Amino acid sequence: MPFEYRNGLIILKVTIQNEIYDFILDTGASNVLSKELADKLKVIPLGSEEITDINKKSERLEYTKLDDIQIGGINYIGFALHLLATIGLLIFILVFKFNRLF
Repeated sequence: MPFEYRNGLIILKVTIQNEIYDFILDTGASNVLSKELADKLKVIPLGSEEITDINKKSERLEYTKLDDIQIGGINYIGFALHLLATIGLLIFILVFKFNRLF
C-alpha cells in the first residue's frame, strides 16, 4: 500500500466521492472523520456510542458509514467511521478494523 511519511506520521491517500484526501494511519485509534469533511460529504449520523481512550477519558461520538472509499486501489464498501464534533480539527484518522464494518 503506497504511503507518505510526514512529520513522523504515516499518511495514506484515500479517495472518497472521487476526491483524494490525506488520512493518518493510526493503528491504535478508531476510524474518524472530521466535522468539516463530514459536512462536505453530507454524511448522516447513524447513531452514537461511548468511546474511551488510553487515558480512560470517555466521550460519546456519533458514527456513520461511507458507501465506498478507496485506499491504495482497493475499494471498501460500507466503511464505518466516528464523527468528530471538534470544529477546526484537520486530522483525519483511519484504521483498518475490519470487524467495525457494517
